Amino acid sequence: MACGGPPVGQFSVGRSINSAGLIVGQSHTDCGNSPHAFLWAPPGAVPPGLIQGLNDLGTLDGPCNYSDAWDINDEDPFQIVGWAQNEELCNNDLSAISRAFRWDSAAQVMVDIGATLDLGHAFAVNTPLPGQPRIIGGRSTDCEASFPGCNLEKQVEPVVWQNEAPAPLAQPAGFGDISGEARGGNNSGELVGLGRDESNNCRDHALLWQPPGFSVVNLHVEAGLPPTERTVAEAININQQVVGFNDTTDRAVLWEPDGTGGWTYMELNDLISPTCSNSNWNLKVARDINDDDGSIVGWGIHDGAQRAFLLTPIVTCLEDLTEDGVVDIFDLLTLLAAWGPCDPGDICAADFDCSGNVDILDLLILLAAWGNCPETTGAPPKSLDDELADAGLSQADWEAFKECMSTGTPEEQANCQCWFDYYINGCDGVTRQACSDHDPFTDCVGDL
Repeated sequence: MACGGPPVGQFSVGRSINSAGLIVGQSHTDCGNSPHAFLWAPPGAVPPGLIQGLNDLGTLDGPCNYSDAWDINDEDPFQIVGWAQNEELCNNDLSAISRAFRWDSAAQVMVDIGATLDLGHAFAVNTPLPGQPRIIGGRSTDCEASFPGCNLEKQVEPVVWQNEAPAPLAQPAGFGDISGEARGGNNSGELVGLGRDESNNCRDHALLWQPPGFSVVNLHVEAGLPPTERTVAEAININQQVVGFNDTTDRAVLWEPDGTGGWTYMELNDLISPTCSNSNWNLKVARDINDDDGSIVGWGIHDGAQRAFLLTPIVTCLEDLTEDGVVDIFDLLTLLAAWGPCDPGDICAADFDCSGNVDILDLLILLAAWGNCPETTGAPPKSLDDELADAGLSQADWEAFKECMSTGTPEEQANCQCWFDYYINGCDGVTRQACSDHDPFTDCVGDL
């Protein structure tokens, strides 16, 4: 530990997590304003030689220089990659430049993987071949050079390090050979990142490199976007779903294969459930997408504040709260059990309109979706009318119930819900004990 742990209340950011729950990122230390790369180990998963909690990974040159960890893989020993400051002599001037590094759990030493005077950033590490980690990023071979006609400080080329040997990645026609970065990859060997169109004012275009040979696909062009817009691809999963952002529209985006050899392009805001149109989210940057179900993480603006987001695919209809492929009486009972204000920080699945309350509007949304979900085959569920009839409830009772849940006091709503549960559950005596003596369903068969 070159500089100890982060002082309380100072900056830290998590950037990646592996399957063992190990987290890497960057945190301030007691070395003034120079943050360090860290590894956080949870209880029960502490690697040998490390401690539970925050471990300072150090720097390349000098205990108080800057470092930042961006990715960690699942190998044994596992690898961590990122970049750090290193003092290098450039044209007789002593300047601090960023260098790509690798850190593994066996040696537990930060290793500079750049050549002399390379500027480098390592964004990701994956393992398309067992025991052969592939590091993905960008580098420059001249720490003082700049792009002709481009307002950029350094020449950076997209590169992949295999066994720490750098291999530059091809650029589309018209792009500079040393103008871009690789940002992520999957275990099929596909890489994504960006290239800069030097013929178009150095606009960034999202790129995909595919094996064998890392042939390049311009995802920006595949999306049919104007050449004046700026896009970046940050990550790709095993299903070839690519996430990133459009810096011109200021939105997080997703590319997917269209099944015909082309690509579809979507802004993630358009994928938020349509019933949550008032959710006040602007999803700005998507950083990663997983292999399991396509869940996406990133950051955006919510109610005027910057917030991290997790976007999880809806595998069935939104109103199918029991996730059995149908919207039926069990989903209605689940919604009623969640009635009222949502707890802050909880996932309030029954709050379909994202109002912060489960109320009559959510009930009406569920009723409108009653039946099989679109991808469900087989017989539809029993209709609401049949469920009411089986419970001995009339249409007048149902209308009275909806009126109670719409305009009643919280106490009246709780009682109406209790009696409704009582009848739907076949006049269960245990349920009846929780209800008041006032039965709101005056037309019920066998009314008590």
